[in-house]
Amino acid sequence: DAVIVDMELHDSTGLEVCRKLREEEGLANASIFLFTARNDQIKDKDLLASGVDSVIIKSPEAEEIVKIVKQQLAQQI
Repeated sequence: DAVIVDMELHDSTGLEVCRKLREEEGLANASIFLFTARNDQIKDKDLLASGVDSVIIKSPEAEEIVKIVKQQLAQQI
């Protein structure tokens, strides 16, 4: 399973959503990708604390997104 969460949300941040997803029994082992426009706005300790597996910088080609997701999912096997 994989979940892609946007960093910039209306009601909260993507990191908050990722933390909540990790608490859900059915999603505890899913790969979580944070989709963001700027990688420099996120500290590594915040990523680890929220359970994010990988960061995808916005504006990549669709093929790049698929490649990143496939790489992460392959690591789970």
